[in-house]
Amino acid sequence: MTTIHACGKNGWAECTVCRGRIHQVGCTTRKRPQIDCCQLRHRILHDTGQTTGLDDRSQMMLGTGQTI
Repeated sequence: MTTIHACGKNGWAECTVCRGRIHQVGCTTRKRPQIDCCQLRHRILHDTGQTTGLDDRSQMMLGTGQTI
């Protein structure tokens, strides 16, 4: 069963690849690619030349064969 909740109430987890806010499954908070970790945010950063993670350079911005 998925719990419905609003992430961020107790702070946000942050993606080490894109520095976006991470939403948990069932989150009801509106998601925005400008600040939230999502495939679109990763694609936007990749397309601007950021191919590796912002904080973890061992991680690729897009996974192998990943497309949006």
